[in-house]
Amino acid sequence: MSLPNINRTREIAAALVLSVALLTGVSALAATCRISGGPDPLIFGALDPANAVNVTSLPGAMVLNCGDGLPYSISIDNGLSFAAGKRRLSSAAGFIPYTISNALPITGVGIGAGGPSSDIVIDLTGAINGTDYINAAPGTYSDTLVITVSF
Repeated sequence: MSLPNINRTREIAAALVLSVALLTGVSALAATCRISGGPDPLIFGALDPANAVNVTSLPGAMVLNCGDGLPYSISIDNGLSFAAGKRRLSSAAGFIPYTISNALPITGVGIGAGGPSSDIVIDLTGAINGTDYINAAPGTYSDTLVITVSF
């Protein structure tokens, strides 16, 4: 008598939450920067270690609008579980390394408030290599990144 072959797949839900720290620097200009959208979370969806393929998140974006002539700088930290030179999603079960595709920091000078032409759109996309989660334990993995806007 043969036993039934039971296929078991493990799914890993992965998300990346973004938060923003808005810093006001000393400036002779009576101008400000404002965030008018986002940041949106980066969602990787369910990962299947039995079919470990490279995964790209849905893009997350934020919109920044800075006053005319106001210099600004945008940077992103390494997240809560950074180790060995890698950003990592974490859960009680372990870690999954990931990368962010935007080349932050970004610097520039605002062109004034009041319209789409003055919006600075920062798009972020995450990526996970299939080989990095092939042996990951099931669970919900996440990380929090802080985007800092200085002006």
